[in-house]
Amino acid sequence: MKLTGARILMECLREQKVDTIFGYPGGTILNVYDALYDCKEITHILTSHEQGAAHAADGYARSTGKVGVCFATSGPGATNLTTGIATAYMDSSSVVFISCNVPQNLIGRDAFQEVDITGITMPITKSTYLVRDVTKLADTVREAFALARSGRPGPVVIDITRDVTSAECDYEPLPLEQHAASGHLASLIRRAYTSSLKMPEADLDDVEKLVEMIAESQKPMLICGGGVVRSRAHEEFRQFVRRIDAPVAITVMGGGGVSGRDVMTTGMIGMHGSVASNMACDNCDLLIAVGCRFSDRVALKPETFAHQAKIVHIDIDRAEINKNVQTDHHIIGDAKQESIDMILRAAAAKNAGKIERLFVVGCLSERYADELRAELPEVDEFFGARTWDGIVRALGAVEDPALETERHLTTPKHYAYLKISEGCNWKCGYCAIPLIRGGHVSVPMERLEEEARKLAAGGVKELIVIAQDTTYYGLDLYGRRMLAELLRRLCRIGGIEWIRLHYAYPTAFPDEVIEVMASEPKICKYLDIPFQHISDAQLSAMQRRHTKADAYALIGRLREAIPDLALRTTLLVGYPGETQADFAELEEFVRDVRFERLGVFAYSEEEGTYSAQKLQDNIPEEVKQQRVERIMALQNVISLENNLRRVGRTERVLIDSRQGDYYVGRTQYDSPEVDQEILIPASEKRLLRGRFYDVRIDSAADYDLYGRAAGK
Repeated sequence: MKLTGARILMECLREQKVDTIFGYPGGTILNVYDALYDCKEITHILTSHEQGAAHAADGYARSTGKVGVCFATSGPGATNLTTGIATAYMDSSSVVFISCNVPQNLIGRDAFQEVDITGITMPITKSTYLVRDVTKLADTVREAFALARSGRPGPVVIDITRDVTSAECDYEPLPLEQHAASGHLASLIRRAYTSSLKMPEADLDDVEKLVEMIAESQKPMLICGGGVVRSRAHEEFRQFVRRIDAPVAITVMGGGGVSGRDVMTTGMIGMHGSVASNMACDNCDLLIAVGCRFSDRVALKPETFAHQAKIVHIDIDRAEINKNVQTDHHIIGDAKQESIDMILRAAAAKNAGKIERLFVVGCLSERYADELRAELPEVDEFFGARTWDGIVRALGAVEDPALETERHLTTPKHYAYLKISEGCNWKCGYCAIPLIRGGHVSVPMERLEEEARKLAAGGVKELIVIAQDTTYYGLDLYGRRMLAELLRRLCRIGGIEWIRLHYAYPTAFPDEVIEVMASEPKICKYLDIPFQHISDAQLSAMQRRHTKADAYALIGRLREAIPDLALRTTLLVGYPGETQADFAELEEFVRDVRFERLGVFAYSEEEGTYSAQKLQDNIPEEVKQQRVERIMALQNVISLENNLRRVGRTERVLIDSRQGDYYVGRTQYDSPEVDQEILIPASEKRLLRGRFYDVRIDSAADYDLYGRAAGK
């Protein structure tokens, strides 16, 4: 279809799912504003000055995780943007600035309000574009948005001559997930082996070297920079802090990456920082900086900064390494990708000490034992997921059946996981669990009862019943689903006060389990059902064996029988073939159901699965991440609204720990490690870990509640 350049620009913004634009109109951009007037799904925020629009678009990008958009006219309108553009550039904020210039026949003739804004802003942008041909407009816009959000994010400027906004050409809509495979952007990506369009991946050797440095250090310290915030890597970073048990300082841009209330946080570092942060930096022997630039506000004297420490810098931008502070080691990669994840798995080596024999146990051995033996001759033996008896024999010991139900808890002693089965029979298209763990095998009920009684005798008050599919329990042993009966028996065990269910497959969900959950007071009004998706097309492609109607019907039965039920789910986006319409259905599902707890993951191929063998992973990683962020942004709003409704209620809370000035607890609606917490001031009343208290909820955030213990 033929459209004007102004209309094409609006359609391209629609493709990018832009919902808000900040700007100030003027003569050369009036055609664009006329087209915007007819684009009702996009909100325009009129500012008093172009600089204000630039800063507002930057703030929008930071707070939402989306690409900000800003409009300005030519001449002083465009030059007024420069401070906002520079701010976005220095702080790695993804914003697309769109201005209009004089007609191209006047370019270079000092026409009224003609300014070379692309030349002016070149040093403070990732890229600039001057569009003189309407046929190139759509391709340019698509490329600009991809560049703004990829690699280290940053601002991009598009300057469009006025005649292009009125000229017409053919426009073909192109879904966002197809942009990376089309036009100039596709060509750029194919060549981008070293460009910022290609996300850098951490080198495993670099990670292993860091692990060795952590193991050798006595006084490690972390710095949380803006890269942690930009990557939405808050949870991964928090786990990293806990694993290496190190204090963490925060840069100006790192605010929000780790809670200031966290007991491990020393506060801001540098010129405006705390005494604790700066003294810790001076006295540590290993400093690990994640996603920070070592600006003069952090490292006032670079030559003496952290003078007693080996310095490690983890950043997405290679140019930042050794720019201000000389480092002993560095890792190039996204803070939320492989760097942190691999460090988390390996950091436990700090406390491992020397070993005499090395065994590798679990899923990796189950799938790749032969390959690993060839690559790792220093490993004494590999054991799969179901060959624990082999370890006993390898150690020259004798297996004692009486010890089958004995447990050494790695959790706090007041809660424990009770695994009721191994393996899975469902064979979902994306999942390797059946390949690794085999088919479903239930643990005999009597053995589970004995194990639960021993846990209760040891002080466990909360049992978390877990399996790949808890509702499948018993089919292989007893010929029918027996989860309801197992729950009834567990409820009769003295000392157990909470029983929580994790991972219930939605297909063929037994109604008797709903009845037990509704009637037994010990069973937490909490249920984890991983729906994964709601589009029938996607559910079929995933081989999930239930439909959209089935999912809605099950949720209806659960909430009717258990009105105060907290539902947790996980969703999978970017599965092969997921269209924009499929994703829109998923967003609507989240809005409709308003899950109390929700996690979302981007699809990645798992070797040997149906999807890896039969389907093409055709959704660009960038699009997958966008969809993850859209779902989580939606869930943030829902979670906050749900939490605000709990303010003023008094709830029974189990205390898990004390962190700094707060006791940290959970209600029956929250599972440990994965769900939100209730923070209770420690100064008002002494509370004991592993005990229950009545707590009045005073205030709420999106993923935390704040309250005070009732009574004296």
